Amino acid sequence: MAAMRHLLRSNNNGYLYCFSTHQIRRIATADATLDHSTCGVKRQKKLKEVARRVCDVIRRRPTWESTLLSEFPQEDLLHPSCIAEIFRRQSGNALLTLRFYLWLSSHQGANRFSPEAILSALSKAKAWKASLHFLRSTKCRPQTSSLESFAARLCEEGNDLEESLETILELKRVLDFSPSLLLTWNTALSRSLRIGRTDLVWRFYEEMINCGIAGDATTIRCIAQAFCKEGKMSEALELLRDISKGGVMTPDAFTFNKLVSGFCRAKNYEKVSETLHLMIQIGCKPTIFTYQEVIYGLCRNGMAGEAYRVFNDIKYRGYVHNVFSYTMMIDGLCKMGQVEHARDVWQEMMRNGLVPNEYTYNVVVYGYCKMGDMDEAKKMYEEMLSRGCKESIVSCNTMIGGLCSNGRIDEAWEWFERMPDRGIDRDSNTYSIMIQGFCQGGRMKEALDLYYNLLEVGLQPRVAFYTRMIQAFCEEGNVSMATEILNDMVSRGLEPLVITHDYMISGHCRRGDACTAMGLLWKMLKGKMRPRCATFENLVESLSLADRAGDALRVLDAMYKAGYVLGTSLCHSLVGRLCSENHQHAGEHLEEVLGR
Repeated sequence: MAAMRHLLRSNNNGYLYCFSTHQIRRIATADATLDHSTCGVKRQKKLKEVARRVCDVIRRRPTWESTLLSEFPQEDLLHPSCIAEIFRRQSGNALLTLRFYLWLSSHQGANRFSPEAILSALSKAKAWKASLHFLRSTKCRPQTSSLESFAARLCEEGNDLEESLETILELKRVLDFSPSLLLTWNTALSRSLRIGRTDLVWRFYEEMINCGIAGDATTIRCIAQAFCKEGKMSEALELLRDISKGGVMTPDAFTFNKLVSGFCRAKNYEKVSETLHLMIQIGCKPTIFTYQEVIYGLCRNGMAGEAYRVFNDIKYRGYVHNVFSYTMMIDGLCKMGQVEHARDVWQEMMRNGLVPNEYTYNVVVYGYCKMGDMDEAKKMYEEMLSRGCKESIVSCNTMIGGLCSNGRIDEAWEWFERMPDRGIDRDSNTYSIMIQGFCQGGRMKEALDLYYNLLEVGLQPRVAFYTRMIQAFCEEGNVSMATEILNDMVSRGLEPLVITHDYMISGHCRRGDACTAMGLLWKMLKGKMRPRCATFENLVESLSLADRAGDALRVLDAMYKAGYVLGTSLCHSLVGRLCSENHQHAGEHLEEVLGR
């Protein structure tokens, strides 16, 4: 700070110059307005090179003020574009930026460079800290319009919104300035939402209110969305209701749509209905997009039948469905197994002259695959191609999955092999589907070969893929291979599902290795994992067959503590084995089992 005060004292001109509005406007925009007819690209390139060399000089030399003008042509050094480039390059060094500004201010012809021009150059270089340091250190106060522009750019382009807020608060402390443009505040609110920082939404909004700025529909939309992101949909609804009662403004449909979407995600359909009634009450008619949110929410929550009722109901109210609505409805019905209704919706869409897109075709193909009608699925796929829609990794995966799930493994493999010839790269999901198909068909060697191929091409297997492989190998008793795959999974940082451990225990039981299986069970319980009932039963039976009644009873005790009940057939088997035992504790064990 001492060095800074010295610099300020050494400025022979004392305070900063004041200029006419015309001069300020001309200088503040000079660096952004290139006259290509006189300067041209070569001129700009030269000015940038001069700026680079100037920056090198002022960084390396302790004193440069007295010699700088003698080293560079004045028409280059004092050109607005060169000045802007120097500020941009020096934006990370507030002290040098200030020194250069003071040099400009004290030099003959300094009236060409107003504080507004410097602030504009710094903000265009996104040198926010340097800008604030410049304002604080020079104690100058640019015109309000220039500060408004700076604040707007800060909120729109600042990399760190929290830092942007602190800068705005600092402007208030240092210059008694707060942005008065609503657009600036709304920009800050919107950007805070986009990065998921609802805490910043509330802080910006609080400061906005403190500054006496009244919000508009965009402000309300941001606040309502912030409530929704925090799961406080009821608070958002109350906000919209209160604003509507006041008659100051009417929230737009987009805001209500976000609220409807939030209530649908929470499965709170009573509040969905309440929101729709409020919209109608205040004269904000629900749009087709509002009802799309309702239909999508119902389909996503497994209520395709109710979604279908809403879909048909709004048609009679005059709403016209688009391709997105039809696709969404077909998808929901197909996933619920209601393929016949999905076919009706498809035919209605075609009658209305709407052209299906790739996604629409894909959901229909999926529906036929799920129904087991692969011939119709193939027919629909070919129709998709004939209409000019391109096949994709999603459509290929859908067909391969459908063929595999319907036992047509060889056809699925042919489809898999043809993908590169069609210009479609396989992804890890493609491999996973095909490998699971081999596993379901008991073709473990082919599954294992494809697994190694997946690793060779550098793809990362998914958890679901590993789970299916481990299950298949355990079911055929190849626990060593299942263990190898499990170890590979863990080494790649993937967390096995709880059911994976169930498969491993059952696999060891199939091999007759009850001891290892019991160790895995205790490990599961210690890790707060809940084994399946079948896992307990398999282990109890395996221990019973190995004449380890004591261990079987300990596992049985853990089973009861987990909330399960021993099946009748296994209970009879265990009682029979205990009755056949010829040692002194057999009666005690039998009494314990029967007591359960």
